Amino acid sequence: MVLSWMAAATVAAAVAATIHVGGLVVWALLINFRGLLAHVPAEGLVRVYRGWGPVQGLSLGVWIAAMLVKYPMQAHPGKGFPDCYRLVWGGLIDQLTFVRAVCFGALWVSYLLLEVWSLEPCRQLDRDGRVSDPARYAAAVGRVSRHLALNALLGLAVVALGAFGARG
Repeated sequence: MVLSWMAAATVAAAVAATIHVGGLVVWALLINFRGLLAHVPAEGLVRVYRGWGPVQGLSLGVWIAAMLVKYPMQAHPGKGFPDCYRLVWGGLIDQLTFVRAVCFGALWVSYLLLEVWSLEPCRQLDRDGRVSDPARYAAAVGRVSRHLALNALLGLAVVALGAFGARG
């Protein structure tokens, strides 16, 4: 039975990570290099990204849940709560796992900050399909683009650390 939970959590985490990190990378590239897409206005890109938001949020939620299920079974089999979630700084795999957990937590918090503090000004300035203050909107899009780049790098770090052997 534990093997089936582990397999399900592994598949769910892989699919959710692919959707979430892939989306972050694609949107970070699109919004950061928006100047090369002369025929697409910045507000159009941000509107479509905001429409993609529920997919990003759900994929992050599934990824978090899968990691919370998967980690104790993989890292500390047979341990009870709360010892099963213990992070240690032992060998190389334990160190990679610790760094991965820190990057994953930072991604989680940073994504919340992106939604609340970076994207909210764009929502407030872009109502009814019209931007009320273009200068403030351009500054807000700049914050969104930098924040998306940070989140994409954090997501890639989590995936890369997992590929190099970190647990979870």
